[in-house]
Amino acid sequence: MKKLTLLFDADDTLLDFDAAETNSITKTLEELNILHYDNIVESYKAFNLQCWKEYEKNLLTKEQLGQERFKRLFNKYKIEDLDCKKIGDIYWKYLSQAHEVIDGVHDMLKQIYNKHDLYVITNGVYAIQTSRFNKAGLEPYFKKRYISELMQTRKPDKLFFDLIEKDLGGLDRENTYIIGDSLSSDIQGGINSGIKTIWFNNKKEENNTSITPDYTVYNYTELLELIDKLSR
Repeated sequence: MKKLTLLFDADDTLLDFDAAETNSITKTLEELNILHYDNIVESYKAFNLQCWKEYEKNLLTKEQLGQERFKRLFNKYKIEDLDCKKIGDIYWKYLSQAHEVIDGVHDMLKQIYNKHDLYVITNGVYAIQTSRFNKAGLEPYFKKRYISELMQTRKPDKLFFDLIEKDLGGLDRENTYIIGDSLSSDIQGGINSGIKTIWFNNKKEENNTSITPDYTVYNYTELLELIDKLSR
């Protein structure tokens, strides 16, 4: 059996970001007493996704992202006199406490972490991602975490993966795979850096892009079967 190097995305691949985001923004809006606006949670999530896509394209910095999503949200609902930076900090506080995981993640990791080299690759704030990861009990399975804020670059930039390769003293590309849910971040990052990719598409989304993963799996059972096949 070959030992593989597996680079796992965090949110929506290991951690249940949808649940964490919903709980965190709900608590934030409750604290501000503005949860009563129609569909405000759904609107925030749409603006947040939009801003993260812009962050991936280097159109927003991390600091700008933290405020811009709330600026767009409050502009839509014509809510004035709110400090977006302070509100962003409130949201980060709640998110750092969120540690929901996707069902079955521990069982999946237990089956492979002693056989292969596992790493985390994630865009986000170092303190928040570290807190969530530790609270979720995922720390023992991984050799190291690579977080965009600390690296001062982000997925899908080639530099992000170049720095990982340098830190690890090289990558055996025949036996290295990026595993993630995002076509634009994880899979495009693999394409940019010449690393093979596994699209973890547990939401069964259609791929309407020109981004083509090497493999696609829809759940952890299929992922385990694929890892077993690739390691033979």
